[in-house]
Amino acid sequence: MRHGTTHKLFAYWNEVRGDRLAPQRFDIEPGRIGELLPETLIIEHTEDAVYRFRLAGTRISERFGGEFRGRPLLDLFSTEEAAVVARTLDIMARQGAVGLFHIHSSTLEGSETLSELILLPLVHGPDHVDRYLGAWSIEPREATTDGSPYLMHAILDYELIWPRGRPSSVATNAAAQSPIADNVRYARIVRQDRRQFLVYDGGRSN
Repeated sequence: MRHGTTHKLFAYWNEVRGDRLAPQRFDIEPGRIGELLPETLIIEHTEDAVYRFRLAGTRISERFGGEFRGRPLLDLFSTEEAAVVARTLDIMARQGAVGLFHIHSSTLEGSETLSELILLPLVHGPDHVDRYLGAWSIEPREATTDGSPYLMHAILDYELIWPRGRPSSVATNAAAQSPIADNVRYARIVRQDRRQFLVYDGGRSN
């Protein structure tokens, strides 16, 4: 985690979570993270299986281009990267992982920056995750001089963080069907010529 907002939001979410898979949506008190709100967001997994922005802070809207409420999260990325994000969110929901993405963002005029997106699962409803609390941050000094927003995004790498130290025992058989192994800690997207590869660092540590 490279940004202060990321560290603080994760620490707050983990405190509220306690020993549960994830905190309830209504356990989150905006007043306790007031300083972080301009860079925070909430994603909802809708009944039609779309990951959609439910809320997005003012700094996100200013830096990344307009009103985000109602926009599909996966539309921000290429088809291949959107599939990676969707599979990652599915693992997060089933096993209580936290997703951390490092992103290359650029403007139409060619300005570039690195941004960091953290997504943390929330239980909304009887017993399942269908909300994600998050923060999307860039360094203040990275704001473009002409005020143009960063509209294009490419995932450089991502990792799954296990607050319990390992995947939750509530995982279903769907885990065996996922293209992402449950013990993957870190993955990166590698581009060569016009081809794109997803590289996973994982496996046994002994």
